[in-house]
Amino acid sequence: MYLDCRIKKSFPELELNASISAKKGELVCLLGKVGAGKTTILQIISGLLESEGSQVWVDGKNVSQVPAEKRNFGFAFQEKLLFPHMNVLENAEFGVRMHGMKKEKAIEALEAVGIERLANREIGTLSGGEAQRAAIARAIAYQPRLLLLDEPFKEIDGVAKEKIKIELKRLQKDLKITTILVTHDVEEAFYLSDKVYLLSNGKVLQEGTIKELMRKPANEAVKGYFSPYMLIKHAGKDLIARKTSIR
Repeated sequence: MYLDCRIKKSFPELELNASISAKKGELVCLLGKVGAGKTTILQIISGLLESEGSQVWVDGKNVSQVPAEKRNFGFAFQEKLLFPHMNVLENAEFGVRMHGMKKEKAIEALEAVGIERLANREIGTLSGGEAQRAAIARAIAYQPRLLLLDEPFKEIDGVAKEKIKIELKRLQKDLKITTILVTHDVEEAFYLSDKVYLLSNGKVLQEGTIKELMRKPANEAVKGYFSPYMLIKHAGKDLIARKTSIR
């Protein structure tokens, strides 16, 4: 495995004990309800949250004690964390400069997410969708070993959300960036992921594709989580839909 993690950490309200892995170039979703431990696991993998009981291996190397800023991981979290005193291009250039790479990589990243025309725009003037694209561009500009995304579409609705998801899937496959995506959205995970980990109370209930989890749930908790959804065939493809939307 390219990424191999053993996550262990205790909180008063949560006991994390989960094993997460991903092949090179794979997009893995951490799926579950609020409070399942998804974001905390992502923070431990990133190095932003310390956990002496955890082990994080990337490409055969143990990075558990490596500071977050030296792990060469890309981040795009809900808050976006863009620098407000920098314009869009300057935000994308930040990581590129930190890693001693050519500034052209920042322009390429903006082009990849379709916002090169916004290069000179101030962050405060961007829409939610534009800001999320800017955050993803900054995260991929310096070609990270691992891309970590925490509910990146949560504040985006409608057509903009669907367009960004399509762009992200294409981009992730084109660049072959191993990616961990946190989401509570089953349909989003179905569309984007190569594999999912269904989490509850800091534990993995089951791993596999969503089709595998729906067709062969490991227990009643897994079955119940997917009960509002059904798999359907359309034009020879497997799709997922909420049962309430099927008449």
